[in-house]
Amino acid sequence: MSHEKNSEPLYRQLYSSFRKNIEDGVWKTGDKVPGEIQLCETYRVSRITVRQAMDLLKAEGYITRTPGRGSFISEPPLEQKLNSFYSFSDISASGGMKVTSIVLGYDTQKATSSQSALFGLPAREPLIRLERIRMRDDAPFAHEISYFPLRYFPGINRAAIERNGLYNSFQKYGGMRPDLAEESFEAARTGHLSAEYLQVTPATPAMHITRIAKYHDLVIEQCDSIIRSDRIRYHIVMPRP
Repeated sequence: MSHEKNSEPLYRQLYSSFRKNIEDGVWKTGDKVPGEIQLCETYRVSRITVRQAMDLLKAEGYITRTPGRGSFISEPPLEQKLNSFYSFSDISASGGMKVTSIVLGYDTQKATSSQSALFGLPAREPLIRLERIRMRDDAPFAHEISYFPLRYFPGINRAAIERNGLYNSFQKYGGMRPDLAEESFEAARTGHLSAEYLQVTPATPAMHITRIAKYHDLVIEQCDSIIRSDRIRYHIVMPRP
């Protein structure tokens, strides 16, 4: 590896080479990554450099490690840009991926005082509580719980959401589809229930995302999600004002 004129740390140069191998299909999903000694000889770097580059690949979800077997190429994480409204179904479909949902729960409950204030509705207004596992190419990536006012979507039902998706069902049963969302992100660890649903061990690092979705300034959905951090990567461009 030639790096005399490159000021970037050597392990990051190596990481970039490894990532290019993945993105170009030289290393395919499910392939076993060559061993440390082979990589050292191929790229003429130390084992410490190889390990640092591999650690970065693992942290960003490009590889998984299996004790006693080695490292394997993971399915590339879904990348979401945060400069416009998005839904997981839309961005996955545009990338040629299949996104489906498993509905775990669908019931009606009375709004809490804070939810009544959020939605601008009378106290104890009926809300639908929807709990789902979001699947990407049949692998779980998110555990979501959504709330939305029943009065806005008369006739909406579990079967329709399972068949058409939530936002398509909003459009069909209420003539409204979110056009704006406010989201907040924080680091989290999976609890026992989310870990079971997402097929990871409890206390695995994850992202907790809260979303308030609106239609013409009207709040129509409140959603809490636990996201597998190895399955999704968020990207934002921040121009200087």
